[in-house]
Amino acid sequence: MAAKPNNFTLPKTYPATMSYVVTPSDSVNLNEPNGGSPIQSRGIFIGVAGNISVEMYDPDNKLTDKTVVLVGVLAGSILPLSVTRVNSTLTTATDIAVLW
Repeated sequence: MAAKPNNFTLPKTYPATMSYVVTPSDSVNLNEPNGGSPIQSRGIFIGVAGNISVEMYDPDNKLTDKTVVLVGVLAGSILPLSVTRVNSTLTTATDIAVLW
């Protein structure tokens, strides 16, 4: 099997291939670990139940308010959302991992 080139991007219909645990922040967008490139998720895993506030991915700037608060998300849920940030304000769920 040939190695994929460095600039290869998987189509958005493919499942996630990377993940990391998120520290919610009201000002820091999601980036690859160790200060890498900005990312938008393909999904979010919730380890401990609660609410989660996110900024939706909106490349065309069509949304006037990109913030969505999902209430009562169950532990073990994988939310198929494309987001650029997990906000700390109004987020009570913990052990959150971003999948991309």
